[in-house]
Amino acid sequence: MNNTRVLMSITRTIVTAFVGFAASSASPDTTNWVAFNDHTPGTTAGWATSPNATAYNMRGVSGGNAGTVLSGSLKDITTGTSVPAVLTSSAVGTPDDFGSSGYPNAGTPAYVLFNGKVDLGNSQSMIGIRSSSGSRQILTFSNLDPSKRYILKGTSVRGNNYTGRWTLVSLQGADSWTDDHSAAVYTAGNYTSAGLTNGQAGYWSGENRADGAVVGWKDISPGADGTFNVLCQQWAVNPLPNGVAPDTANYGYGFNGIMLAEVEVGAPQPPLITSQPVNVTTNEGAAARLTVVASGSGSLSYQWYRNGSAISGATTPSLMVTNMNGASPYPWSQPSDSGNYSVVVTGSINPPATSSVAVVTINPDSIAPSLLWAIQDTNSLGATIIRIAVSEELANNVNDYIDNFYWNVRAVSGPGGDIAYADSVILTHVTNGTVITPEIQLEFNTPFTVDPDTTYRIYYENSVPLIDRAQTPNQMADPTVLFHSHTATLLAFDDSWKYSDVDLAAPSGWQLPGFNDSDTSFWKSGPGPFDAKRGTPPCRATSEVNFDLPPVGTCIVITNLANAANTNDIPSYYFRTHFNYSGQVQSNLMLRLRGKFDDGGVVFLNGVEIARVGIDASNALTHANYNVSRPAVGNDAPDAELLFPGNTLHSGDNVVAVYLGQVNGTSSDITMGLRITATTANPVVPAVSAPSLSISTVGADVRVSWTPLGGSLLEATSVTGPFTTNTAATNPYQFTPSGAQRYFRVAQ
Repeated sequence: MNNTRVLMSITRTIVTAFVGFAASSASPDTTNWVAFNDHTPGTTAGWATSPNATAYNMRGVSGGNAGTVLSGSLKDITTGTSVPAVLTSSAVGTPDDFGSSGYPNAGTPAYVLFNGKVDLGNSQSMIGIRSSSGSRQILTFSNLDPSKRYILKGTSVRGNNYTGRWTLVSLQGADSWTDDHSAAVYTAGNYTSAGLTNGQAGYWSGENRADGAVVGWKDISPGADGTFNVLCQQWAVNPLPNGVAPDTANYGYGFNGIMLAEVEVGAPQPPLITSQPVNVTTNEGAAARLTVVASGSGSLSYQWYRNGSAISGATTPSLMVTNMNGASPYPWSQPSDSGNYSVVVTGSINPPATSSVAVVTINPDSIAPSLLWAIQDTNSLGATIIRIAVSEELANNVNDYIDNFYWNVRAVSGPGGDIAYADSVILTHVTNGTVITPEIQLEFNTPFTVDPDTTYRIYYENSVPLIDRAQTPNQMADPTVLFHSHTATLLAFDDSWKYSDVDLAAPSGWQLPGFNDSDTSFWKSGPGPFDAKRGTPPCRATSEVNFDLPPVGTCIVITNLANAANTNDIPSYYFRTHFNYSGQVQSNLMLRLRGKFDDGGVVFLNGVEIARVGIDASNALTHANYNVSRPAVGNDAPDAELLFPGNTLHSGDNVVAVYLGQVNGTSSDITMGLRITATTANPVVPAVSAPSLSISTVGADVRVSWTPLGGSLLEATSVTGPFTTNTAATNPYQFTPSGAQRYFRVAQ
C-alpha cells in the first residue's frame, strides 16, 4: 500500500501505525521521539490514555473539563521522558467546553494512530469552536530544533452526523512543509472552489467516525525560532465538500488529540556523547548528581553503571547518587555511595556510546549534633513550653528521647530555683522563613515562673545517647543547653517609620543602613502599624495585627492618587526605621519577629534579608510587579511569627527595612505592622530607646501617639510650660482643637 508510510521509531513503539498518508512515500523516516497529547484523558476500555502521553488542556482557556494546565513539555510515548518540544494552547474568544464525542471506526487512520495513546471519545473531550462568535483554538509548538523536521497529526470525532459542522485547520509560522493528510481531508488541491491556501485543510469533524480523518503535515521546518502554530476554526465555506451549507449557528470542533514527532535530517547517526559526566566530591548529607548529554538518531536510552555493574532503574540522562547499597532510608549521598560511575547511551543506530568514568567521593559526616538554644514560649493551646533547637535531625528511635523524665531544667546561677521535669516532650519542625529546623519541645501543664536574673541549664539524662543520621552515627557530646527567659524589645509596633506610598520604585540601596532617607518627596514619616483599604473610611481604626493588637498608627494610600485614572493598587511599598541596641551581641541571641504583612513582605535588618512572608525567595522585588506569590487573601493575610539567629544585629544603631507587596491590582487592603524582640540564654541589657511623640491629623481632629506605650502625655498652653500630666489621655489621644494653642511632651 502506498498510503502506509511508517516512521521507523513509531513502527518500533506503536506497531504499524498509519502515521504518513501521502502517496509520495519513498523510504521510512528516522524519528528521535514521538509524542501524543490528550485534551481530556480517559480510561475507556480499548482507548485508555497512555501513561506516556501528556494531558495539557487544548481549549486555550484555563479550567473546565480538561483542567488548568495550558502549556508544558511533551513526552516520548516510548520512554515517558520529557522531550524539548513544548505545547502551548491559547484561544481567540472562548471555545466551548463541550461534552459529547465519539470514536473513529476500527481500521480508520484516526483509529490506527490514536488508539491506545489518546482516548478520543470519552466524555467531556470535545472543544466547540464557533464562526458566529469567532472562537478559535490555537496550538503552538515551540522549543523545536531548526536542524530537524517534524510531523504533526490531529483529529476530533463528534460522531453525530452533523452534516454542516466542519473544521478548517491552518498550519502557520513554519518555513516549509509537505501535506500528509489522510483520505477525507480537503485542501486547495482536491476542493478548489473553497479558496483554501497552502497549509490549510478541512475535515468533517461533526461526524468523522467512518472516515477517521486525520489532518497532518510532514517535513515541517520550524525555522530559526523553532516554533510553528496550528489554528483550528469552524469551516464556514458554502457549500461544504458534502454539498451542504455550514451550520454557523452551532459548531465545528477543535483538535482533541494530537501527535508530534521529530525526524532526523540526513543519514541516521549513532549516539554521540557531547558532555561527559564529571567527578563529584561532596559531603555526606548532600545529594551528588551525575549528568550526561548525548545526541544521535532515534530515541536514546541510558544505562548507568557503578564499578562496572549496572544500576537498577538508572535509565535517564541524570543520576542521583544515593542509596547505592540499597539500605539507606535517606535521600542523600553516603560514603558507601562513593565509586566509579559511567553511562552507556543506546540509539537506533549502532554502536552505543560509553561515557568516560566519573569518580564520586562522599566525605563522611564527622560533626556531632548539638542543642543550639532554648527559649520559653506557648503552644497553640496556650500551654507553657520550652523550645530547644537541634542542629540536625536525630537518628534515635523517637521513644529514646521523648519521655519527659529524660529532660530536667535546673538553675545554674542566680536567685531562681529549679524548674524540674517537663510534663511531656514532643519532636517537631519549625519553619522560619524558608528554613525548616528540628525542635524538641518541653511542655509544662502548670505555668511556671522563670527568674529573669537566673540562668538555667536543660539536661538530657537518658543513658541512650543522642546520635545523628550519618552512615557512621556521631554522638552528641554535650546533651545540655543554657536557657534564660530574658527578652528585650528592640522595635515596638507603634515606633515611628519612614515610609513611601507614592507608587515609585525605591532608590538603590534603600534597605541599607547608610542610605539617606531625608528626601521628603519620597519618604514620609509616621508611627506603625500602617493600614489602607478600599472604600470609606480609607483605613481601619484598629490594626489587623493580632499580637497585642495596637491601634493603626498611620493611614497610607492604596491607589496612586496622583493619577486619577489609575484605580489599581500601588504594587509595592517601602518602610525604614532605626532602633538602638545596647545589650550584648552574643552567639545564642535569637530575634523574634511578630507582625502582619498583607499581602506579603520582606524584612531586612542592617541591609541583610532575614524574613519573607508570602513572597517567593526567587522574587526580585521589582516595584511595578505584583510580587506576592500566595493566593489573594483579602483581610485574612496571616499574622507572622518568625524566629531567627541574631547574627545580623549590631551593637548600637540598627536599621530595619520592609518591602511590602500586593497580590494584585484590586486587593481590598494593605497592612504592615512589625515588632522585634531579642531573646537569649544569658542575661542581656535591655535596649532602651528615648520616648518619642507623633502628631497627625485625622479629618478635623488631631491625633497624638507616643512611645513607650506606658509613658505619660504632658501638655501645656505655652512651649515653655508649665507641663501637666493629662490623666484622661489614652494612647493614641484624639481631640478636636479649639481655643488656645496646646503643646505636648511624653515622659517615660
